[in-house]
Amino acid sequence: MLLGGLWHGAGWTFIVWGGLHGIYLVVNHAWRNLKRLLSINSSSNAFSRYVSRFITFFFIVIAWVYFRADSMDSANMMIKSLFGYGGVIWPEEARYQLGVFADIFAQWGMRYQYLSYFNGIDHVLLMTALLLFVLFSPNVHQLFYHTPAVINPPDPSNISWRPEKKWMIIIMLAAVTSILKLGQVSEFLYFQF
Repeated sequence: MLLGGLWHGAGWTFIVWGGLHGIYLVVNHAWRNLKRLLSINSSSNAFSRYVSRFITFFFIVIAWVYFRADSMDSANMMIKSLFGYGGVIWPEEARYQLGVFADIFAQWGMRYQYLSYFNGIDHVLLMTALLLFVLFSPNVHQLFYHTPAVINPPDPSNISWRPEKKWMIIIMLAAVTSILKLGQVSEFLYFQF
């Protein structure tokens, strides 16, 4: 995974990103082996599945901070701020959007100031909607019907498309939105390499 990080970019942030993924894989395999040894079946428990998803999401977000940061110092500062180091800062516009709650949050230590990349409630609602979309969208196994038996070599006749109208509409809306956003200028992901 360290080499995979180095392949993505020549910098310490990419190596840390790859190293974190390597550590995550080791922890995952150790946990699976421990569950097997202790005969623990947590996959049937809905609470356990949601906790597992949250833990995975949390640690992947931490790793991606290093991937996108321009230096180790800025990545470490971002990680600290994710944990509330330096206090919680919301944009000045949020003071008006929060209404009576703005003063309550200020008493709890929240500060308001001008932020150039965050629009407050609008961005929170957008991120919440996107998170819900990701959590409840079907995955590949749900979109395709297949026989889970291990066949060597795999038999393509065991895989078939299982379309549903509601997911077709949602995926089409996501595709149209993506196409409409193509006109916006975006920096190439690997520009630092």
